[in-house]
Amino acid sequence: MHRTNGPISTPAVAGNDLFALGPDGQKIAVDGATGRERWRHDLVRDFSAAAPTWGFAASPLVDEGLVIVPTGGPASRGLLAFDRASGRLRWNAPVSKATG
Repeated sequence: MHRTNGPISTPAVAGNDLFALGPDGQKIAVDGATGRERWRHDLVRDFSAAAPTWGFAASPLVDEGLVIVPTGGPASRGLLAFDRASGRLRWNAPVSKATG
């Protein structure tokens, strides 16, 4: 478990929505006007994400109604795209092994 008081990545803001990814893989959406949590996912538990030694540090990307986060590791789903409003998984892009 990574010991910090908050995210080590930069949260993303879109309209009144704030999206943050914690170092342990907690993905959270917050209503910026009220501070209330809208939805949350545990990327390690729910999507077999591989937690880096230093913790998750990639910033969420908000685009076209989606919140996209990398999960890393061959056992994970690679990139995950969540519906911005509901948090429902919309698509994933698996990680493939590099060939050389």
